[in-house]
Amino acid sequence: MPDRSALEKDPDQRPGDRSARDGSRGAPSGSDRPTTGVRGFVHQRIADPMKAQAAVVLSIAAGLLLVGVLSLGTYVWTLTDEIPSTERLETPPSQLATIAYTADGEELARYARQNRSSVPYDSIATPAKQALIATEDQRFYEHWGVDSKATLAAVIDILTGDFRGGSTLTQQLARNLYVEEVGSAVTVERKLTEMVTAVELERRYTKREIMRMYLNTVNFGGNVYGIEAAAQAYYGRRAAELDTLQAATLIGMLQATSYYNPVRNPQHAKQRRNVVLRLMRERGFIGAPFYQARADDPVQTDYHSSRLSASLAPYFAEHVRTTLSDWADDPSHPLHGRDIYGDGLRVYTTLDSKLQELARAAVEEQMSGLQKAVGYQWSEPSPGLYSQTLGDYRSLEPGTDYEPFAHFWESNPGILDEFIRQTPRYDTLRARGTGPRVAVDRLRGDGSFIDSLKTAKSRLGAGLVSLNPRNGHVKVWIGGRDFRSRKYDKVGIARRQPGSVFKPFTYTAAIDNGYSPHDTLLDSPFVWEDVGANPIWRPQNYGGRASGQMLTLSQGLANSKNTITARLALDLNPNTVATYANRMGIPRTHVDVKPSTEEKVEGVPSIALGTNNVRLLDMAAA
Repeated sequence: MPDRSALEKDPDQRPGDRSARDGSRGAPSGSDRPTTGVRGFVHQRIADPMKAQAAVVLSIAAGLLLVGVLSLGTYVWTLTDEIPSTERLETPPSQLATIAYTADGEELARYARQNRSSVPYDSIATPAKQALIATEDQRFYEHWGVDSKATLAAVIDILTGDFRGGSTLTQQLARNLYVEEVGSAVTVERKLTEMVTAVELERRYTKREIMRMYLNTVNFGGNVYGIEAAAQAYYGRRAAELDTLQAATLIGMLQATSYYNPVRNPQHAKQRRNVVLRLMRERGFIGAPFYQARADDPVQTDYHSSRLSASLAPYFAEHVRTTLSDWADDPSHPLHGRDIYGDGLRVYTTLDSKLQELARAAVEEQMSGLQKAVGYQWSEPSPGLYSQTLGDYRSLEPGTDYEPFAHFWESNPGILDEFIRQTPRYDTLRARGTGPRVAVDRLRGDGSFIDSLKTAKSRLGAGLVSLNPRNGHVKVWIGGRDFRSRKYDKVGIARRQPGSVFKPFTYTAAIDNGYSPHDTLLDSPFVWEDVGANPIWRPQNYGGRASGQMLTLSQGLANSKNTITARLALDLNPNTVATYANRMGIPRTHVDVKPSTEEKVEGVPSIALGTNNVRLLDMAAA
């Protein structure tokens, strides 16, 4: 018979239980089941031991998950101290280019750390916005700043050794706007900060505003920021005027601005553009017929550089820049404290773009002829006059018909050596320990270098400025022939002897002091010597010719007689001529001329013949 006491001690043991009777292992006995803690709590409520065990595991996992979520939430909460402040979120920082315009509305120049222009949402072509959605963030209008699906997919890819971006447009905007707070380092903390900032942006701005800010701040390669600046740079048009192919090309650049640059790498840009078009077709933004018809079209651009050298008036543009800079530094000026490279100022000048283009063409045509004429005259010791007209000189071929400036360089070897010593290549050799004479000789032996140096140094310069006589407005400003190689402005900076152009100041002073146009003076050479003066002054007419007759002041001015003008200045007193020249603006004080470097017109006798150094701008304005 079974032991009754044993049965009473083990209520789960039944008399007919084979396992108990045979002593074989079965399910855990009641005495082996946990009675305390989580496991005991679960086992008391779930009869099936296996289910109870699974419930315990799930409970622990849920607890760990809860702890993880709470920890992550706490950590994210602490990141709110790291994200941009409310003020910065509500007034995002931006660097906008200052743009100068001509009087007829043409863009003259941009001054910027980042070439960026901001435009309203409605001033951005619809294809650009559609291309952006199709390629960068297809669920843009569905998420709240962070795309959970894209983020999870990115995490899985990273864990499996792959990588793809999971950032939404809003996250990218957070990264673009708040470089200091969000940064770009590949860390979990930075990514979470980016997400939190994106959520905060979504709370404060509409989707239209977020897209507008994104398209106005994103980089399109080099120093081009924003869709407006990109449209101007790559196509010479406004963002509102972009067509579908142009928009797809620009948006396609965002993946790799250098590799997909349509100017440098048109084939790569075409491939990427077609990817954007395909995604636009899949989203229904364009039809299949359009895609099939235009996919083979080549990438075409009309590149416009924002560099000053590309301006239609680079020397004037530089003058405007220095003027603005001086105003910003002047405590008494309304622009004091403004950032001309980031405040997005609009500057309207008086320059006429059409007159400027005509003047540039005229100057270059004239200078090309003069360049050949002077080069020919210096090609031999006494070549004689080839022609009386520049047109004949233009027909000459340098290197075939003559060697430009050959005699000049042969007869002035010291000048060439001095030019060599002014080059960076000479400085480099000297820095490496090469002796001065050896460095010069070595560079003289470099034929290509010497030819380039001779060409640069023998290139004639030119300056031209045109003002409206009624109001003094600048209409044309040509400070040189090539801004890239020679930035020295011959209109607003260079000071040269004006020569006979200065004579009207002397005659003005005379008329104002009681002289008549019919008063006469002797047209003959003379010697003027003041006590202690050195050297003695001997004014004479051009070519040494003098009539020896009494000429009126009108005749003296009309025939540019040096003798008449010099006698008149001495009769007036040279200081009187200097005073009138000063009163008429020689030199005129400009904001780009510092008092410490300003030259005053000196009251010396030769002033009447234009021996003082003055600026071309001052002469035109006087």
